[in-house]
Amino acid sequence: SLFIALEEYYVVATTTYDSRGGSRTTYTYYYEDILGAKISKTGNFDWLRKVPKKQRGTNGRGTMSYKLVSDATGYYFLFLDNKKNLELEEDEVPKYHLDGYGGQVVVGKIDNAGNISREIVFDTREEEVMLFPSQFKRINGNQFIGRAKMKRGDFQPLLITMN
Repeated sequence: SLFIALEEYYVVATTTYDSRGGSRTTYTYYYEDILGAKISKTGNFDWLRKVPKKQRGTNGRGTMSYKLVSDATGYYFLFLDNKKNLELEEDEVPKYHLDGYGGQVVVGKIDNAGNISREIVFDTREEEVMLFPSQFKRINGNQFIGRAKMKRGDFQPLLITMN
């Protein structure tokens, strides 16, 4: 079979002009819903699922986007999210997670049957760390390893274990 994961990503450029003829352009980066699709080994479309998220920032990728890992049970997405998004209804629009302002470390999972679940791993504000999920690596079936920026400004290794 084949699994495809996509993320809605776009950049908005805003240019402002002053009275002296000068201008300034700012960029806002958006990393939004993750879509996962599975196609069977016979070429049939099995399912399409959405892992809802909304992330916005002004410094490129930063703490936004996600990291995908998989094992025999399904597909795991590691990302930062706004805690108000944990109990979203299917048709509800997520609240923004703002890059650099902490957030919940979330693991979303789509199992092989297409069922979606989400789990909070921890709150980065409580732990006083900044994570960059897209830079994490899978080290075995249920663990991610990466760097966390500590409150003091230095980086430390961080191991995240999923249930």
